[in-house]
Amino acid sequence: MRTLRLFFFGIDVRALALLRIALAAMLLFDLAKRVPSAGVWFINAGLLPNHRVLWHPSSPYQFSFLFSLWTLTQVRIAFAVFAAIYVCFLVGYRTRLFHVLAWLALLSLH
Repeated sequence: MRTLRLFFFGIDVRALALLRIALAAMLLFDLAKRVPSAGVWFINAGLLPNHRVLWHPSSPYQFSFLFSLWTLTQVRIAFAVFAAIYVCFLVGYRTRLFHVLAWLALLSLH
């Protein structure tokens, strides 16, 4: 009975690892795609200044670590931190912690 349960309802950890690697690669690709236009979207001199979003949010539950940044250098440092989080998630270092951190980084980007 136990072997049948494991056969039909067991999870192969290799499949989970492959899914984690694919997700982290997709997150890194998304971040790399945003780097060239970071000066347009994520700084105060861009299209939507951070102080406008902070003082007049479009929804009551907006969240982003990038709201507190206003220069291109600060945004590039934040992108480097996000990339380091994604790489740690890719290689599987403390997967649960970096899974949550990757989710928060992605939430900040969107």
